[in-house]
Amino acid sequence: DFDLLDAALTYEQMFRVRNSDRWESAMGLCSLFDIAIDEGILEQSFAVEDVTGDDADGDAVVADSINEEEKMRASLGNVAISLRGRKSHPLYAENRRYRFTHDSWKTSILNIMLDGRKAELHEYVAITLEQEMSEEAHNQDDLKWQLRVFRHWNSSGNFAKASELGLTIGSQ
Repeated sequence: DFDLLDAALTYEQMFRVRNSDRWESAMGLCSLFDIAIDEGILEQSFAVEDVTGDDADGDAVVADSINEEEKMRASLGNVAISLRGRKSHPLYAENRRYRFTHDSWKTSILNIMLDGRKAELHEYVAITLEQEMSEEAHNQDDLKWQLRVFRHWNSSGNFAKASELGLTIGSQ
């Protein structure tokens, strides 16, 4: 599963979208996801406001109502996220979650991507995750968050960043 808002933030980071162009960029991304849904590649899994977090198996837990902080924690795997930065995004009120309809779609897409492009995507995801985390999350010993960011830095080929984070994880 992935969050529309997270995809939009990563896209903006990758393509250096100006603040004045955020709405147009966001609507273009929504249109592309709608096409992927029509073609049966993606499905909308559930609304972000319905997510409370993960169960012991890492699957999303759905509930009727939760507070703002819990919504934002759910969107990135129970990690505290800067609400200020996310609330200012044009997609904040329209945020949705998506998932591939079948694992073969995800695998096929990843198989046709050039390795350099995959590495670049991982780098931008890691940068976006780090920028959107609250200071409190950076200062906590949040192993789940650290491992998620570590995997993106490692997959990006930025082994200096991955090693630095790996040492932090290992010293806990």
